Order: sequence, then C-alpha cells, then structure tokens
Amino acid sequence: MEGLRDGDAYTYDATHQTLFVLPASQAAGEQGNVQAAHVHQVRVRFGPPMSGKQPNDFCGDFATPISAVTVVLLAVAAYSILQHI
Repeated sequence: MEGLRDGDAYTYDATHQTLFVLPASQAAGEQGNVQAAHVHQVRVRFGPPMSGKQPNDFCGDFATPISAVTVVLLAVAAYSILQHI
C-alpha cells in the first residue's frame, strides 16, 4: 500500500470487503486529534492480479436466494393445482 505515513495503520475486513485506514494520531489512541483539513491519498494494489475475473456478479450473489424462491413458488403452484383436481 502506498501513501501511508510512519505510524499509520490499516486493517482489511475481507468478509465486508472494507479497508480501514487510521492516521498515526488515531492509531496511537489520541481521540479527536485528527485534522479535517488534511487529505490522505492511499493507493491499494491487489496481488496477485485477478486474471480478468470479477469478484462479484449477479449470479454469484443472488443465485441461491433466487433458486430458493423459485422452488417455493413452484411448490405452491403445484399444491394449488393438485388441490383443484
């Protein structure tokens, strides 16, 4: 990671795909001592490269819930049809 200064800290939460960066003053535990006017620029690189695959896609994120809802709807429809026979 580029752009961090001495004493800056970071942590990555993979489950939420979130990167937290703490400036040195917060990392040292000094509360309320961060200057709002100071801009931090941090560059993040992923390694190894992702080889063209997208980390999230519609089917990967929603295939299971859509399949479950489809099965339930088909079961309700089949039950309804069988009740009228």
